[in-house]
Amino acid sequence: RQILLVQIVKEERGNKGAALTSYLSIAGRYCVLMPNTPKGGGVSRKIINNSDRQRLKKVVEGLQAPKGIAVIIRTAGSKRTKVEIKRDFQNLLTIWEDIKSKTLESNAPYLIHEEGSIVKKAVRDMYNNEIEEIIVEGEESFKACKEYMKALMPSHTKKVLPYVDNDLPLFQKFTIDSQLADIFKPTVTLKSGGYLVINHTEALVAVDVNSGKATKERSIENTALRTNLEAAEEFAKQAKLRDLSGLIVIDFIDMEEHKNRHSVERKLRDSLKKDRARIQVGEISNFGLLELSRQRLRPSVAEISSVLCENCGGVGRIQSIELSAMQVLRAAEEDMLTGNKEEIKIKINPNVAIYILNNKLQQIKDIEERQKVSITFQNDNNIIPPNFIIETVKEKVVSRDEKNIENEGKKQRDSNSNKNKEKKSNKKIKINNNNFSIASLLDEKQPKINEIADKLDKKSKSKPKSKSKKPKINTSENKEADKSKSNKNHINNNIKEQENVLDSSIKENKINQQKKPRVKRSSSKIDIVEINEKDTKNQPKKKGWWNN
Repeated sequence: RQILLVQIVKEERGNKGAALTSYLSIAGRYCVLMPNTPKGGGVSRKIINNSDRQRLKKVVEGLQAPKGIAVIIRTAGSKRTKVEIKRDFQNLLTIWEDIKSKTLESNAPYLIHEEGSIVKKAVRDMYNNEIEEIIVEGEESFKACKEYMKALMPSHTKKVLPYVDNDLPLFQKFTIDSQLADIFKPTVTLKSGGYLVINHTEALVAVDVNSGKATKERSIENTALRTNLEAAEEFAKQAKLRDLSGLIVIDFIDMEEHKNRHSVERKLRDSLKKDRARIQVGEISNFGLLELSRQRLRPSVAEISSVLCENCGGVGRIQSIELSAMQVLRAAEEDMLTGNKEEIKIKINPNVAIYILNNKLQQIKDIEERQKVSITFQNDNNIIPPNFIIETVKEKVVSRDEKNIENEGKKQRDSNSNKNKEKKSNKKIKINNNNFSIASLLDEKQPKINEIADKLDKKSKSKPKSKSKKPKINTSENKEADKSKSNKNHINNNIKEQENVLDSSIKENKINQQKKPRVKRSSSKIDIVEINEKDTKNQPKKKGWWNN
């Protein structure tokens, strides 16, 4: 008949039951309160700096915790002041007093205390001074977040802001769903072009590192080092996001130098320092494998979001109905935003359709009222739960006034674009003298010169030459003939002058080209050897099949 106050340390997992303990611990932002433990407490082992440890030990002594209660300063509180740590400690003491009062009033078995909501956990574990604002959707959650922030950090309550836009939900506005979808994929791309492949097995989590398109470095060793360093940093991020735990084996790209292996190990340890879970990291073996074990804080994302496939008998995994239903509704609302739609049809698996109609009717009504679009579902057994098809059945009829407004907007845009084009065309065009060739000018002028020359030849042939010399008579006909001859001579002189100018310019261009020094374009050095013509002439010629 003894009543025990028990805390659940680990949840149920597979055939294993939940792990319980009577040694209670209440986690805060900067410290952990451990009631019913008279011995122990102090500073976290992860705080390595000796000066910080000495300072925090004095802070713990100054807290003056009651008898039978121990306090541990967390890694998040390593750089915090005494005032901030004391405020967090007082907040934890009030929680413990509430737990004691509830235990005396309640009858066993009874749930006395839960470790806060998602909003409180996010503020407690993820909030930093670098974060500028926290946007919360929903009045109740906003009030809870603001109250919790007042208790922890009163000076930062201004950063908590409510989400006001009723037309678009918070996740759709910032396109968070597409980013969250990457967590369910086994491959993770790196910036350099490489990628990670994460596979969950019964015994361990296998992570493979591939170079992929990473070919910027000169040598294979450098590319392997760069991709391995980037993969080590990315793995530390993915381990927290996906809640990877247990034994983890990372297959890095093979590196020959021991110096490079040590640098990758150091990079991995530095990036895992921010993780709250206890982690033990080994060394890279001769086969390029690194083993590490991570504490299981909560079930992994793959376990929560996926179920065993009925068709393959547990070999592969498919998405759960709950998650696929939420994805269908969010994708439908995103599709409504594009274009004027009055009715849409969604083709989905019958199991997902039944789940939506039974559990998500209120959400469907909210979406229809918000977007003013009716939704109909159609069962299709060929579609597997993660997949779905959205079709538009009916579009809205746009009135003339709305069309006129759209046309005016288009006209303004077109006029602005035309003005920009005119401005661009009026700009002066600069020509490089180096690119200008005289040969191109010759090609342009040549047909005109040929035409003038042909006309002069025809006129000269048409008029017969008189053998006998006659006395010149100053008549009107003679005067006209003299004028035409003088014009012809003048044209011929101009043509000759143009030809002379072009010929001289071409010669000058060729001389300039010959004077230009030859540019060496080769990576290796070239030995230049001078050959005397006298020595080559005296040498006897070799005989062979080529003489025949």
